[in-house]
Amino acid sequence: MTEQVPQQERIPGQQASGNTESTILQAGHDIRINALGPVERAVAVSVAPPLGRRDPATPLRGRAAVLDELSALLDPSQYDPAVSRVRVLHGLGGCGKTSIALDLTYFAAERGIDVWWVSAVDAITLTAGMHAVARRIGASKDELLHGDAPDVLWRRLDAYGRNWLLVVDNADDPEILASGTGRLHNGQGWVRPHTHRTGLVVVTSRDGNPDTWGTWCALRSVGMLDNADATRVLLDYTADRAGSATEAAALAHRLNGLPIVLRLAGAYLADTTMSPWPGDDAITSFAGYLNALDDGRLDIYDGDGSGIGRSWELSLDLLARQGIPQVRPLLRLLSCLADAPVAYSIILDPQTLTASPLATLFEGLDGNVLWRLLKSLANLCLIDLSEPVRASSQRLLRVHPLVREASRHHLNKPDGQITDYVQGAIALLHRAVETGLTGAPEWPPAWPLWQAISPHALHVARTASAMVELTPHVIGQATGAAHLVARHLRSRGQFATAEAEYRFLLDVQGRVLGADHPLTLATHHSIGGVLHDRGMLTEAEVVWRTVLQLRQQALGEGHADTLFTRHGLALVMHDQGKLPEAEAEWRAVLLLRINVLGERHPHTLATRHSLAGILHQRGQYEEAESEYRRVLEIQREVVGSSHPDALATRHRIAVVLHDRGELAQAEEEFRTVLELRRRVLGEDHPHTLATSHGIAVVLHGRGEFGQAEEEFRSVLELRRRVLGEDHPHTLETRFKFALTLMSLEQLGSAEAEYAMVLRARVRRLGEDHSETMAVRLALEELRTLSSSRHPASAKAGEARGADVAEAAVDLGGEGLRPEKWCTGST
Repeated sequence: MTEQVPQQERIPGQQASGNTESTILQAGHDIRINALGPVERAVAVSVAPPLGRRDPATPLRGRAAVLDELSALLDPSQYDPAVSRVRVLHGLGGCGKTSIALDLTYFAAERGIDVWWVSAVDAITLTAGMHAVARRIGASKDELLHGDAPDVLWRRLDAYGRNWLLVVDNADDPEILASGTGRLHNGQGWVRPHTHRTGLVVVTSRDGNPDTWGTWCALRSVGMLDNADATRVLLDYTADRAGSATEAAALAHRLNGLPIVLRLAGAYLADTTMSPWPGDDAITSFAGYLNALDDGRLDIYDGDGSGIGRSWELSLDLLARQGIPQVRPLLRLLSCLADAPVAYSIILDPQTLTASPLATLFEGLDGNVLWRLLKSLANLCLIDLSEPVRASSQRLLRVHPLVREASRHHLNKPDGQITDYVQGAIALLHRAVETGLTGAPEWPPAWPLWQAISPHALHVARTASAMVELTPHVIGQATGAAHLVARHLRSRGQFATAEAEYRFLLDVQGRVLGADHPLTLATHHSIGGVLHDRGMLTEAEVVWRTVLQLRQQALGEGHADTLFTRHGLALVMHDQGKLPEAEAEWRAVLLLRINVLGERHPHTLATRHSLAGILHQRGQYEEAESEYRRVLEIQREVVGSSHPDALATRHRIAVVLHDRGELAQAEEEFRTVLELRRRVLGEDHPHTLATSHGIAVVLHGRGEFGQAEEEFRSVLELRRRVLGEDHPHTLETRFKFALTLMSLEQLGSAEAEYAMVLRARVRRLGEDHSETMAVRLALEELRTLSSSRHPASAKAGEARGADVAEAAVDLGGEGLRPEKWCTGST
């Protein structure tokens, strides 16, 4: 039955003021002053639950836990006075809060519990509904005319003799529940704490701010469905008419488990798959719906204005009415970043925004206002804010993927200001990476920050590259930030990924900035560095010679960047076995670096380190160790004992100790370096693997072949996965592994390993390279042994192969690249 409740009535000449909902008596009329709109006479409401909206054919999925929790509160036998009997279901618009409440009312009605459903969409409808509930439980019209209607309602509810459930739906502006009594959390409004043993209040709201509700409310977040439940939602609508469960799961994943969007998709496909004439442009399968979403043919965010995007826009409208209109541009700005967690304390900056093309939208923004904006968006579940789990962790936010897409949808409209927003995002990222906030991308303590920034810098650079209206300066900022991210990827051993990013950036920078622009040259140089890291020496040499010519022309012979490239070319010469040429180049670079950068600069130390390696390869072990130790002493003072540069030098000292026959000292040093590298760089970093390889070499040299074989096998597996089958370091470990198998008299396995290494080295280094000759000699000796099966031949063959290979193998495992650590450009 529909209740007719007097609403606001305007009396000619009447002057009155009040809160959103206040009552005065005037000439026998019940006059309510609504601060949000004009006074009108009557509103028709029903407080019966809208059970007709439930469809048994499409049951509620994935909400069993919350329904069990709420249902238990309706059981008198489980009454606990310490448990709150006011529950707030909060979450993103469209996440299914109302559906949960609706299933709960169905459960309650089946058990004879009195159920009332009140809409809180606005103050007038809420008041009318609450009046209707009060009358249902015995309050008279006169009782409700005296301004204390909430008190009247709750006196009646507390004394009510039957079990009851009161649902207050869509309370997205919770303060209207206060009913003019101040703040809602004071507990004096339409919703308040109560002591009825079998009464339960359930409120649905987008606002999950605990400060709004008070400690007497129990908040229950309603999130997205997991993919299994989301898939079942789609199949409930379509059975098997729209495709397989696997295809439904793919679409459910794309829709991110948001119930309202799943229902929209399911209902659409149910209709098209049942229609005998669906139309040429109709979508009739899960796969087709997914493809239409991905290529932009399907608009679930706006359409005729009733799409899901409109639901979230209403949330932003609410915040704007509350005096914080900047939430909308902030959400639009966040949507320009990648679909990944945002380290907001590093990336977001009020001063940068107020100086950007978005300045008018963020006028007056400061840190306090920005924090309020973020909390407001989080309270409406438009973003998730996570607190750091450790002091060193970052504060992160995450925009729900569909909210992000809906915001981008608005930006892509003709008047969406997407250019301004992208420039704002570029300015924020440029500030974050260029002002020292993040530290160097190669420095491991800074890696968590770079890991958080990386997806956003790369995403924004790709977005900017397609926007012809952006100036070269802005493109430079965007690609410069992405270049630093690629350096970070390279420092973590992700060579293939880093190379792909560098090549993308080189294309953009060359097209927009020119081939001889400093940023373009830095990226071009970095491609040579990552090719060298991947063991592609010929390709690296070609790149670096091109860059060297350009840098000599643009910057001059003595410029630090020019010397940078010369040092890289010397590395290639060294690794190609051209030791005299490499030494001459490094000595020339060293003199210039001392003059330009100083004796203690990391780049100068890098060249000294490389020259110590030349001494090492000549067998001048004492001189090499002495030089390494002098370099290490300066590194400890300049960059610290745990810096990758210092650890690289300690690794080389351990190699010298091994080659001098001091195996116990070598193993001790290797194990110390390994522990530090695992902590600083990680288990799978190429430099960590180099030290593990060194330990295996020592074990082999001490005759502990079983342990050496186990260690080599482990390193080989990791190097194959991290570096690739044909990387020089992978081949080096495979060669040593074969030597160990030979020592264990596993001749067939050893021969197979040698053969693989030989083919790869011939292909990469040529027939006459020392490393190629080493493996050929070892293979010949093994085949001689296999034919004679004489143990002495095994030892002789192994020794001769090892003598030829030892320097190349152990030294090739890792060379110091301080430029890579300090600037990522070698």
